[in-house]
Amino acid sequence: MALRLNGSTSGYVELNAPAVAGSQSLTIPYGILQVKNAHKTDSELYTPNTTWTDVADLSVSITPSSSSNNVYITATVNAATNARAHFRILRGSTPIAVGNAASSRPQAFASDFQRASGPNIISASISWLDSPSTTSATTYKIQTRMDGPGNLYINMSYDDYDTGSYGRTVSSIIVMEAIP
Repeated sequence: MALRLNGSTSGYVELNAPAVAGSQSLTIPYGILQVKNAHKTDSELYTPNTTWTDVADLSVSITPSSSSNNVYITATVNAATNARAHFRILRGSTPIAVGNAASSRPQAFASDFQRASGPNIISASISWLDSPSTTSATTYKIQTRMDGPGNLYINMSYDDYDTGSYGRTVSSIIVMEAIP
């Protein structure tokens, strides 16, 4: 008996049963099993806070089908600030994709994210391969904290004048379950 997988417009792949009777299994050597994402399209102001705070709308949950599978994460946060801002990713309540601990320095994937001059929006991006070792629903989210006076402006420029020079952007987090 053969199993035929038809292409969306043309062509097909056919899998044929082995000549020897019995139970057989097919192992896919590598692949993406599922993709989940969250996008933040609105702009938001965050005031100084030295406590890690969730960035609204940048949280996504995925349930791995096997505890041996990996989760590939890509995230981009677009922001402007006149403070020292930091970003990190959490798996549940555990920070991942952060630098090593060093005294009282914040552990983050992007740090000292500060406006140098002008109203520029800066992108902080990361790609990370995580091994959650679970088949339970797992939430990945982006957090921020700031040190010093000033504000953080997500998806908008610091000055945000209503002219063609000051854009609005989108931030996102995408997680993909992958077979190792």
